[in-house]
Amino acid sequence: MQQMLLERCKDMLEVTSDDEWTAIKPLVQKVMEARMAGFAGMGRGMMMGGPGRGGSGGGPNSQGGPGGGRQGMFGQPTPEADALQKAIDAKASKAEIKAALDKFVTARQAKQNELQQAQDNLRKVLTARQEATATLNGLL
Repeated sequence: MQQMLLERCKDMLEVTSDDEWTAIKPLVQKVMEARMAGFAGMGRGMMMGGPGRGGSGGGPNSQGGPGGGRQGMFGQPTPEADALQKAIDAKASKAEIKAALDKFVTARQAKQNELQQAQDNLRKVLTARQEATATLNGLL
């Protein structure tokens, strides 16, 4: 699947030279990886339709699988997302939930920063036309 996405990006950016693609491809991969890492561990409401979706019985999926709580669209749940979900499920104290939430937000921000850095590095090697195309198509 990743190879298909890379080929699509190559076509979208109108890369015709193998040398140019050799320079751009690893940077595109970094952006794709950072974007997928950013989806991992998102909360219930972001990508999966909110609580009560998924799972074999129609209720919340406590395993964090597709349709349920602690996993985003791609990837495994983060430890911070698991800890926050456990605090919520256990009806933990305000202080415990706040601490878990702070850790989750910090981890999510770090992933967003990684994505921004990957996008900035890619931007440096693209022409203005390629940058515009990549931006319109959600890569940047």
